[in-house]
Amino acid sequence: RRVALRRIQASPGAFLTARDLSGVSAGAAARALSRLAAEGLLQRVRKGVYYVPKQTALGPSRPGSTQLAAEI
Repeated sequence: RRVALRRIQASPGAFLTARDLSGVSAGAAARALSRLAAEGLLQRVRKGVYYVPKQTALGPSRPGSTQLAAEI
């Protein structure tokens, strides 16, 4: 979970998958990302793909449609 939190803090506005978290198994990374999404730190885009929202004056950002289409 610490690896996932560091990665989240370092990459606002990016998409994350379990493969992006180095140093842990894919299963542990997937569970950590799922838990962080349940806590509201990440937004689930689709199975296995999460978005790290940027904090703006109007609240957390959402991924742009072109950025989302490129990721999916």
